[in-house]
Amino acid sequence: KIEESVSMEEDTRNKIEDEEDLSDNNNQDGFDDSDEDMSEYTETDSDDEITRMKKRIKRERRAHYKVLQELEAERDNVHEAKSTISELIKQITEYKTALEEEKADLEAEIIEKEEEIEKETSVVSSLRSGIQELEDEKKTLMEEISKLEQKHEEVLEEESKIKSNMKQETVENLRTLMEELTRIEEANELLRKQHEKTKEQIDDEKKTHDQTATELQKEKDRAEELKGQIETLKLTNEALITQLKQYRRTSSLVKASQQMRRDSEKRLSVSFKSGLLVDPQSKTEGQDVYHLIRKLQPIHKGSVLCSIIVGGQMWVGCGDGSIRIWEIETGQMLEDRKQHTGAVTCLLAVQDKVWSCSKDKTILIWSPKKAQPTKKFLAGNKDKDVCGITLLEVDQFIWCGCSDGVIRLWDSKHPGKIKKELKENSQTAVCMLKRSNQLWVGTDNGSIHIWNTTTLRPSKTLTGHTSSVNAFTNVGHFEVWSSSNDKTLRCWNAENHTCTKTLKAEGGLTCLLQVRSFQHVWTGTTDSKILVWNAKTYELVQEIPPTHKDGIFTLSLDKKNQIWAGAGDCSISIWR
Repeated sequence: KIEESVSMEEDTRNKIEDEEDLSDNNNQDGFDDSDEDMSEYTETDSDDEITRMKKRIKRERRAHYKVLQELEAERDNVHEAKSTISELIKQITEYKTALEEEKADLEAEIIEKEEEIEKETSVVSSLRSGIQELEDEKKTLMEEISKLEQKHEEVLEEESKIKSNMKQETVENLRTLMEELTRIEEANELLRKQHEKTKEQIDDEKKTHDQTATELQKEKDRAEELKGQIETLKLTNEALITQLKQYRRTSSLVKASQQMRRDSEKRLSVSFKSGLLVDPQSKTEGQDVYHLIRKLQPIHKGSVLCSIIVGGQMWVGCGDGSIRIWEIETGQMLEDRKQHTGAVTCLLAVQDKVWSCSKDKTILIWSPKKAQPTKKFLAGNKDKDVCGITLLEVDQFIWCGCSDGVIRLWDSKHPGKIKKELKENSQTAVCMLKRSNQLWVGTDNGSIHIWNTTTLRPSKTLTGHTSSVNAFTNVGHFEVWSSSNDKTLRCWNAENHTCTKTLKAEGGLTCLLQVRSFQHVWTGTTDSKILVWNAKTYELVQEIPPTHKDGIFTLSLDKKNQIWAGAGDCSISIWR
C-alpha cells in the first residue's frame, strides 16, 4: 500500500508538471501564432482562460499538498508500526525461549513424577502383599482365639467346682475364727486395763523426762557458751602467737615475751556483750598489724558467700539461701530471712533497695526497712535453666552475669523485664567492676573482658589467669587488681590494660578488699588465710593464719574501718 501511494504521488506530480508545461506552451503558442489566434480569439478571452488555468493549477496543488501530508502521516505511522512489530517479534522470541525452558522443566518434572509414581506403585504393591500377610495372620490368630476360648470355658468350669469346695471350707473356717475372735476380745479387754495402767506410768515418766530434758538443754546451752569462750581463747592465743613471731623479728626474745605477757593479761579479760565476744584492745600501738576483735554469734547455717553494707547494717548471703542482717554498731543479729531456696551468690544495694540473686534461678528485690522482698522474677527466660552469679549497677541498668554465659540487663527503676542480652562467647561472668565507661568482667576460664558501657560491646580481652577470676578491686587511680583460683594476684594498668605485677600465694584467691586508710589490699584464700598486701610496694605486709575452718569467700569494710570476713565454715570474724 505504501508503494502504491508513493507511485500515485509520483503520477500526480508528473501530471501537474505536464499540465504546467502545456499551459506554458499554450501561452507561448498564443504569442507566437498571433496572426492565427487573433482571428479566432479575442484578447480578453485568452486572459480569462489563463486565469482559469491558474486557479485550476492552484486547486490541484492544494489537493496534491494535502495528499502529500496524508502520505507523510501514513509513512510515520508505518515506521512506528515497524518499530512496534520488531519489539513484538523480540518479545515473542523471548517468550518462545522461556516457553521452551518451561517445557524442558515440565518434562523433567513429569519424568520425576513418573518415577515417584513408580515408587509409590511399588510401595502400594508391597503394602498389599503385607496386608495379605496380615490377613493370613489374622485368620491364624482367630483360630488360636477360638481355641483359647474353649480352654477358658474349661477353666471356668474347673473354677466353679473349686469355688463350691472353697465355700464349704470357708464356712468351717469362719466358725473357728469366730470362736478365736471371742477369745481375743476377752484378751483385749485384759490388755486394755493393763494399757491404762501402763499409760499412767508413762505419763509420770514423761513428766520426769521433760524435767530432765530441760535440765539437759540448760547444760547444753552452758556447754555452747563454754565452747564459744574456748574458741575465742584459742583465737586470742593464735593472735598472741603471731604477735610473738612479729616481736621476735623486731626486738629481742626477752622483750617480746614480756610484752606478750602483758598483752595476754589484757586480752584474757574478755567480756561477752549482746551475743558476741569483744576484745577490748584491737591493735598494738606503733605497728600496722591487724587483729581479731570479735567473732559473731550465733554462727550461720550455711557458708557465708557474699556481704554488703546497707546504712548501719551488714547484709550477709549464705549457702542455705538465707540472708542475715547484722547491726554494725552493736554486732547484734537483727533479722534472719530465708526467701531463696538455693545459695545466695550476690547482694547489691540499688538506691533504697537491695537486690539478691541465687542459684534457685530467681532475683529478689528487698526493702531494707521491712527486711522483706517486694519483687521476685527469674534471672533468665522461662524455658532456660539460668541462675544469676554476680550483680552490678551501671548507669540506669543492673548488669547480671548468668550461668549460661549471657549478661542480662534490667532497668533499675522498672525491673522485671529484660532490656538487653549480651553474649560474646560461652564463658560465665563471675565478677564485675565499673571504671569510668568501662566494665571489667572476670570469667570462669580466667580471661577478663572489658566492655564499653556506652556501645554495649566488648572492646578488649585480657589473658594471664589460668583459672576462674573471682574478684576485682580499684587500687589508686591507675590500677585494677584481680584475684583467681590459679593462686595469683594480678595488677593491671587501667589505661593501657597491661599486667604490671603478678603476686603469688599458696592457695586460691577468692575475694579482694582495698583498705584505703592504710593503703593495703586484703585477699581471702581457699586455705582459710587472709593475706594483706602493700598497694604501693606490692609486698606482703601480713599473713593472718587460719581462724576459720574453711576458705574466706567475702570481705567488707564498714564505716568504723573494721573488716568483716565471711567463710565457708558458716562464721564471720571482724578485724581491725
